Amino acid sequence: PSYHGGDGASEAPATATESGVEEILGGEALGEAAEESREGVELLCVTRQVLKKLKRSVLVGDFVEVTSVDWTLGHGVVKSVLPRESIFQTPAVANVQVAILMFSLKDPPIEKHQVNRFLVAAEAAQLPERVVVVLNKRDLVPEEVTSEWVDRLKTWGYVAIPISANEGQGVGQVCESLEGKLGVIVGPSGVGKSSLINAINTQSAATAADSSSAENGLDGTADDAEEEGEEEEEEIAWDGALLDVGEVSAR
Repeated sequence: PSYHGGDGASEAPATATESGVEEILGGEALGEAAEESREGVELLCVTRQVLKKLKRSVLVGDFVEVTSVDWTLGHGVVKSVLPRESIFQTPAVANVQVAILMFSLKDPPIEKHQVNRFLVAAEAAQLPERVVVVLNKRDLVPEEVTSEWVDRLKTWGYVAIPISANEGQGVGQVCESLEGKLGVIVGPSGVGKSSLINAINTQSAATAADSSSAENGLDGTADDAEEEGEEEEEEIAWDGALLDVGEVSAR
């Protein structure tokens, strides 16, 4: 019996109680009920000794096959690691689709050579999606400074998104870049990576709440909708997966 972390399919031995139900509902119905009840369940797993002997490490972002599952305690054993589509080396993350390189325009100030090092490292990972550059703390510098860096990165072949994570400016554009993708945020210490993640989660929750209100018939009046129209560009729904994997050394 095994649980496949990659596609959510599961197969576990029936208990004595389940066996009785199986006779009434049939194996297919029981399987569907069990799969639905276990969807999204987190398991605390250890790796098999054979993986350690083969020096096959399990990385953040890996899809794995899990066996010896104890659904009551939430434990399991990683049997194998499924093929990886990509590996981002620093930090070590598997199957990343898009990398967000984050820098701050002030405190700490952005440095040209530092940006180059991060860009080279990101391109070496050969990710399926383009690298996204985010320039945080735009509210702390003159607009000319922001424009200068946006133009410079454009000549290098990169689109830069100026944001203020604390004020929520530009966060919607970052969400749009991540939509439906597995992403990782990397950058020097102190540039606001945690603040960006919090802003993304806050905006995602707010968007979900607005959608729920609309479905329940709680929409505002036509005047309210017109007033909120200017903010629609920032309220972009996001259903991607974001990995908070810590910071990358600037060395």
